[in-house]
Amino acid sequence: SWRVEVRFPAAGVDVAVPRAGEGAPVAEVLRACLEADGARGPRISAALQRHRLARYARHLEAGTARVLLLDEACGARYRPVDLSWTLGRALRGACVVEFPSLVVLEEEELGAVDEQGVPLYPLVEETAPADAAGAELPAPAAG
Repeated sequence: SWRVEVRFPAAGVDVAVPRAGEGAPVAEVLRACLEADGARGPRISAALQRHRLARYARHLEAGTARVLLLDEACGARYRPVDLSWTLGRALRGACVVEFPSLVVLEEEELGAVDEQGVPLYPLVEETAPADAAGAELPAPAAG
């Protein structure tokens, strides 16, 4: 199992999920961050975390949350992840250092840039990943 860091940038909340198996659906890993008894950020109360993450919970339930996986091998670029994927499928072909880092965004955050116009979440340019048998996996569904 993995320790997974999950960032919710617009809410200013970073959460560490202490144990997530590779067979766990990404949506379930994210729900652990949103539930009252789930993982909690280090300097935030459970009530404040729930309040700050309420809009992400709505997007997660509606299936409109955008999830990215930080891929360290690609110069700190991000890979789109589908909510229906397992953690193992999301990690396939990616390079993580120490633990996987997921970023959960609202649609309008995907194209965010810094003061110099540099994308905050540059995406990996690649073809679709392959499964263990070499068959091409479908890309995450676009919202």
